[in-house]
Parts: sequence; C-alpha cells; structure tokens
Amino acid sequence: MTTPPTDAPTHGWRSLFGHGLGLYVVMLNLGIALHAVDVFVVSTVMPDVVRDLGGAHFYAWSTMLYMVASIIGAAATAPVRLRFGGRRAYCAGAILFLIGSIGCAAAPNMELFILARFVQGFGGGIVLSRSMAMVGELFPEPLKKPLLALISSTWGVAALIGPALGGTFADLDFWRGAFWFNLPFVLLFLGVALTRLPADRPQPGAVPQFPFGRMALLTAGVMSVGIASEGATLPARIGLIALCPATGVQHLPA
Repeated sequence: MTTPPTDAPTHGWRSLFGHGLGLYVVMLNLGIALHAVDVFVVSTVMPDVVRDLGGAHFYAWSTMLYMVASIIGAAATAPVRLRFGGRRAYCAGAILFLIGSIGCAAAPNMELFILARFVQGFGGGIVLSRSMAMVGELFPEPLKKPLLALISSTWGVAALIGPALGGTFADLDFWRGAFWFNLPFVLLFLGVALTRLPADRPQPGAVPQFPFGRMALLTAGVMSVGIASEGATLPARIGLIALCPATGVQHLPA
C-alpha cells in the first residue's frame, strides 16, 4: 500500500507528476475519462444499437437513465464512503461500471441494454464523485488548481475522441466493441486503486442518511420528460411536463 508523500513540492505543473503524485493524477483522470468518454461514444453508436436490438422508442432512454443513475451514484458516494471506506467505495463504483459495460456489450435486447446502462451510470457517478473528492484528499492546496485545470481538459479531450471512437466502431459495424473497449481501462484503473490508494477506515457512526425522497423526485421529473417525448398523447404530455416543475420544487430544501 502506498501513501501519498507529504514532502512533495507544491508549485508548478511538474509537481503534479513528481514525488509519486503522478500515478494519482493519472488514476483520477482515467476515472473521469471513463465516465466522460462513454457519454460521447454511446451517443454515436446508438443508431447501430437500435438497428440491431430494436426498441427505437427507447433511443433517448439510454443517455437519460445513464445520467440519472450518475446523479444518484454521486449522491450515494458520501454514505458509501463513510460506511465502507473511500478506497472500497472507489473500487465498488469501478466494478459497477465494469459490470454495466459488460452488460451493454452482451445485451440481447434493448430492455437489458437500458438496465445495464443504468448500472453503468450508477458506477460512473460514484467514480466521478470520488475522483473529485480525492483532489482535496490526496493533493496539497497549491496543486489543486492545476490539477482541476487538467481534469477540465480531460472533459474536452473526451468530447473530441469520444465521437471519433464511437464512429470507428460504428463504421466497423461492431457497436458492442465500444463497450468491450472499456474493460482493459477499467481493470487498469481498479488495479491502481486497489494497490496504490491509501486505505481509510469506515466511519459507520457518521453515515448521513441517503436522500431517497429527493432522488426519487428527481428521477420522476427526468422520467416524465422521457415518457412525454415517447409518443404519449397530447393531454398526457402536458400532464407529464407539468409534473417536472412540481418535482423540482419539492426537490428543493425548505
């Protein structure tokens, strides 16, 4: 087990990759890239997925449920971390993302594909949330700004290579490969996290209550938008769209 060095230099871009910190920088950016690239890749291969699996009326649900699950996963991160420890929470998110990726790649129909996307999004939300939290946990204050700038550039790179990668698999008529492609990177990420992240003790006495009500209302609002756009009658669409602001208002704290 490796503990982040406490005597590392605290200025300059080079300091991010010196004194043993470079591996953490790569790990955090890889975790964020897994989530970010996946969003752009899937949006590119979805026409092929629909052509192969059918279920065109579920077209928008793949991204919609993935993002909802990501929000729920991010919200669940703090309770999971306090109950099981930060490293275990990080690895659990990666394992869920891996399971979701395999499920998408092997899905025989659209229903199971959508379910796998939800699992993948939930795991991705945990990984993304923990990656951002560990910026403060592993790095000294002077290095946080350059690291956050580097993380922001990861999203920009994902927006560039994601569609290109998805387009490549679509051109090869192998959309499932876009999900199998995740496996070696998730396994690499897991290996680094398990062997190099410092272990922290669970704190079961301080576990906050998960906001089930708010997450349910948020999910209901997003699902209402999706259902309203999927061939519902005009009165039903009006009612569902009207439900969205209502759930949003109830989601806000008093």
